[in-house]
Amino acid sequence: MIQGGIKVQDLMAEPMSVFWIFLIRKASGFIDYSQEKELEIIVSNLNGFDLDRERELVKIHDCISQLTTLIDFSIPVENVISEIIREIGETKVRTVYPQYRTRHLIKVKKSFSVLFEDALEGNSGEIKSAIDDYEGKNGTIGK
Repeated sequence: MIQGGIKVQDLMAEPMSVFWIFLIRKASGFIDYSQEKELEIIVSNLNGFDLDRERELVKIHDCISQLTTLIDFSIPVENVISEIIREIGETKVRTVYPQYRTRHLIKVKKSFSVLFEDALEGNSGEIKSAIDDYEGKNGTIGK
């Protein structure tokens, strides 16, 4: 458990932490086809877009592009995540994911930020290895 946060295994199942890691993967070029499709679904849900309409798919990709421009690890991860939430709007997040009462969203953001920041620091800022560590692929998450 992250101090003042949530359990690591619970964090991995949180919709917003999945969303944030997909955005990081997209921004860094380490996203696969199925992850990209899942990212499209999340953005569609957050914005009320219809994936089956070509015009709306363009809007989804524009939104994803805009959000990935916010990924900048020269600043603290928590600030990056706060900017993403601000860009989307907390109200939209809580409408789509009612479990994110303000306090819970803050805990998820803090826990994600601490874990991903640790993963970045533990990998000298190398994004791919940090993603793998965060996702537990290197067996180091939460250590």
